Amino acid sequence: MKFLLLLSVFKLSHCGSLLSSTFSDHMVLQRDSANVIWGYTSPGATVNITLNGVYSTSGIADSSGIYRALLPPRPASLSSVIVGAFSSSGGSSTLQDVLFGDVFLCSGVSFLFSNNFSWHLIP
Repeated sequence: MKFLLLLSVFKLSHCGSLLSSTFSDHMVLQRDSANVIWGYTSPGATVNITLNGVYSTSGIADSSGIYRALLPPRPASLSSVIVGAFSSSGGSSTLQDVLFGDVFLCSGVSFLFSNNFSWHLIP
């Protein structure tokens, strides 16, 4: 018996946003390290990335409309920046209140159940 599987590939509109949904206002990007900014636009379009209105880097979208731009390393800061993405095809997006600092990814709480952890030491 043969089955035919049809897949429909489509690009979501992303509500007009040029930036991937992994980016949002009030986020922290890793300090002292290059950060990749990516998103969606028209195929072949150039996307310029700005920090506080000053050009920082750019990327060109591939045939599927996905672009990637590499932000140069920045030191840690307590003052936030506005990240702007502007496409040559006319779209734009901004992120408000973005900081550069240390980013830690943590998961699990296995240490809480370890015999090596002594709760009675915590006042």
